[in-house]
Amino acid sequence: MAKSRSSSSSSSSSSKSSDKRLRKKREQEKKDFINARMNERIAQRESEESAWQGWICPCGGKNFVMKGRCFACNGLKPLNAQQRGIGQAAQAIEKAREAQAPKSKFRSRSRSRSVRK
Repeated sequence: MAKSRSSSSSSSSSSKSSDKRLRKKREQEKKDFINARMNERIAQRESEESAWQGWICPCGGKNFVMKGRCFACNGLKPLNAQQRGIGQAAQAIEKAREAQAPKSKFRSRSRSRSVRK
């Protein structure tokens, strides 16, 4: 009898543990589903926000008007990556031109001016 009781109790405990695993699995699936829905909604909201051509300040303020200052913190609008890249490229070109150009104090006159009659 003792053997039959122990085997039945072990089978019932194993079924309880499998029930717990199933519940945990279902709960995790629910959480995953909810997180997926939230991520979809966030992506949809971000795409809608980008459609209105506004900008979001680093302080978190959403600016609906394309002004150069944030309405929340009065900070300047940061440049986007493309504008930063273009500005840096322009600065590099100017520095290269300045380094290559010989700096003379006197202007050289062209022959066409001196040959005129």
